[in-house]
Amino acid sequence: VGAPPYASGTDVQGGNGCKRAAGAYAHQVAGQTGKSLDFGACAGARTKDFYQPGKEAAQLDHLNASTSLVTFSIGGNDAGFSTLFSKCITAAPFTTCSGNKEVSEQVDGAISALAGKTTRADITSYDTLVADIAARAPGATVVAVGYPRMFTRQGGKGGPVPGRCQGLAKVDQRWINARTNELNTALRAAAQRHGYQFTDPS
Repeated sequence: VGAPPYASGTDVQGGNGCKRAAGAYAHQVAGQTGKSLDFGACAGARTKDFYQPGKEAAQLDHLNASTSLVTFSIGGNDAGFSTLFSKCITAAPFTTCSGNKEVSEQVDGAISALAGKTTRADITSYDTLVADIAARAPGATVVAVGYPRMFTRQGGKGGPVPGRCQGLAKVDQRWINARTNELNTALRAAAQRHGYQFTDPS
């Protein structure tokens, strides 16, 4: 999402809003390796979408015994990153979303569930996801793809308000980077426990 043009049928108001970009890395990998592509990425997807239909069929239904390569990236929406950005941007003056206990507990709790340290009814752990990928596509090379850091290490500045980037205070930028690192660490560990690869875009 955010990099149009999108594949036909994936940017439909009131229908499929997956917004699969024609320039996404999956297309590039398929082109460079000569593999046929079954591209199921979907904007807003959560771990539950591996198992049940959402905007389209369950993600795991794309896999079978003949699948030779699987790439996936998931967890950011479970952690509430999209909601988080809007809350940070609209935070009252002289407050931070990282200092908001409700927000930080929501994000930290989701990352803990993804890492398998705790459980949450609406989140499937990375270990379970990876094991289920292996069961559906036992002969596949599997590459878990992490998330890029959204901001510079110290926090960026720019725009109409000094010391803020896209409306976010530096402390919130650094906090979002740190949560992104934690998400990547959890995904990397789960992938490697199953003998799979991890790609870190940060």
